[in-house]
Amino acid sequence: MSQLKINFETSALVLPGKVMEVMNRASFLDIKVLLCLCANADLRAAYGSEGFADRVAEAVDGDADSVQAALAFWRGAGLLIIKGSSKATTGKSAVTVSAPTPPPAANINDTVIPEQTQPAKLRAKAELPHYTTEQLAALLTSHADTANWLDECQRIFGKVFNTLEVNTFLGFVDYLGLDWEYIMVLLTYYVGVQERRGMNKSVRGVEKMAFDLYDKGIHTVDELQEEIRRLTLFSETEGSLRTLFGMGKRSLTPKEKKCFSTWLYEYQFDMEVIRLAYEVTVDAKGEPNISYMNSVLANWHKDNLHTPEAVRAAAEARKASPTASTTGGRRPKTEVSAGSFDVEDFFAAAVRRSLGEDTPPEFQTKDQT
Repeated sequence: MSQLKINFETSALVLPGKVMEVMNRASFLDIKVLLCLCANADLRAAYGSEGFADRVAEAVDGDADSVQAALAFWRGAGLLIIKGSSKATTGKSAVTVSAPTPPPAANINDTVIPEQTQPAKLRAKAELPHYTTEQLAALLTSHADTANWLDECQRIFGKVFNTLEVNTFLGFVDYLGLDWEYIMVLLTYYVGVQERRGMNKSVRGVEKMAFDLYDKGIHTVDELQEEIRRLTLFSETEGSLRTLFGMGKRSLTPKEKKCFSTWLYEYQFDMEVIRLAYEVTVDAKGEPNISYMNSVLANWHKDNLHTPEAVRAAAEARKASPTASTTGGRRPKTEVSAGSFDVEDFFAAAVRRSLGEDTPPEFQTKDQT
């Protein structure tokens, strides 16, 4: 059987495997630009220098605007990474082709060195790429999918974007490495939040949210959807928590945000359980105390008591336990936070009040006796 072999002679060109994933969306000129950059390390190092696009255009028999559009396409696909390089001959920036490490091979003299995977770093908004009107026109003409995604963004937002706003959305793809599905989910959430609040929408607001999420390490659609779920839950519950603690409209402190988030997301308590813990806390401390209440809820979470029914059943079981019978119907007191109150005793009192019963003497505080 005949086999097709490639004659590498004394050198070989290594391409990122991801090229095959976007090949059907790339134009002929896009492919030529990528091959040109992969094969020419000196040209990659000259990125950012005057006349760079013209040099590439001459090598691929194209024009500078089309080259810029091709570069934007490959950056958006995650195959070109713009990074600062003090070793670059221009002293500016160099284009690195993202590629898998090639297997060992003889006589490979011009292998493209792959970009090493680095942890996500905080990104500066000022570094968003800027495209000229001509570059944008070339990009949108060459890549119908980009134009279609932008049309959908405009439909969701409810306006036609100007050049600066188009630059911002392309920057999400080109600079932050976000995919268009992520941008659609983010934009839909942002627009919904602003409309519910009766506030104006702005692309700058979308930009701020995108960078905030990126800096929190939320880079995939699944991560974004989970974060939106968390934010929605907090938004729906924050008003009830503010009312419970009499906070009004002031900003939450970092400690308050952390406790509220822990109760809602990590412990997954609903407001009914949180209100019971609040009653326990006020009985014990004489006033709302977030630290004490956090200890109460942490104990219930540790005991896997996540519903009012589960906590009531546990309280009744402890009351009827042999240990309780040897201590006059009560368990020995356990310290919680800085107080010397028995959390479960106070919870039992709260449960009885919620059922319309009087508080028995053994569950009364000193103020009640």
